[in-house]
Parts: sequence; structure tokens; C-alpha cells
Amino acid sequence: MGWFDAIILGIVQGITEFLPISSSGHLILGEEALGLNVAALKSFDVALHLGTLVAILIYFWKDIWGMIKAFGGLFIGRWNLRDEYTGLIGYILIGTVPAVIVGVLWGDMIDEYFRSPLSVAWMLIGTGVLFFVAEEVNKRVKASGLNSW
Repeated sequence: MGWFDAIILGIVQGITEFLPISSSGHLILGEEALGLNVAALKSFDVALHLGTLVAILIYFWKDIWGMIKAFGGLFIGRWNLRDEYTGLIGYILIGTVPAVIVGVLWGDMIDEYFRSPLSVAWMLIGTGVLFFVAEEVNKRVKASGLNSW
């Protein structure tokens, strides 16, 4: 892979990571479009995601530091369940558990079947259809006045 390919894939990662679309899926499609060996580039994909992680750590440093201090409070007897950072820790743990379970049980199968550009394309199309349907349902609910919140 050359510099041009790496820059293009970095741009794809940077644009798609923070949108409700699959950055990993778009990387697979980008690699395919550039004529690269998708299966051989898993380590490059990991490097791109690590770059994203560094950006997130820098941007959210205040919150991350708050969570580190809140977690440290557990060991010195200052664990405050009403603290916002303690709540964030709980939400992160709750959100992580299902992904860990799925990854441990079916990680190899998911990697084998869902790194295919064709399956990624179909999944992205399906996700787009779901987003469209959700928007339409939301518009109709708001227009009907049934929205109780």
C-alpha cells in the first residue's frame, strides 16, 4: 500500500468514525475500491482505529480524567454513586458487556463473513434503509401529535 492509499483510507476513517455509519465497513469498501487486499489490511485498520482512539482521548481528556479519579475513589473509600463520572463508568461498562460477549462467542465467524466487501455493502444498504424508515416513522409520529414526551 502506498502513501496515497493510506491518506485516502485515513480520510475515510476520519469522516465516517463519528457518523452513525460503519467506519470499518467503509474502510473495507475503500480498500476494495483502491484494489487493495482487504484481508491483509486488518493491522492497518487497527492502526487507523488507534489514531481515532488517540483523537478521542485528547478531545475527551477532562471526562476521562474525571472517570479515572472516580474509579480511584473506589479504592480509597470515596466511591460516590451520584457522581457524573461514576455514572459514565457504569454506562460504559453496561454498553461494553454485550459487545465483549458477542466478540468472544462469534468473533471469528463475524470476521470471516463480514469482512467481505459484498456483505459490507449489503449491511450498509440495510442500515441506510433502517435509518430512512426511522426518520419517516418519526416524522409521522410528530405530525400525528402522538408524541407524549
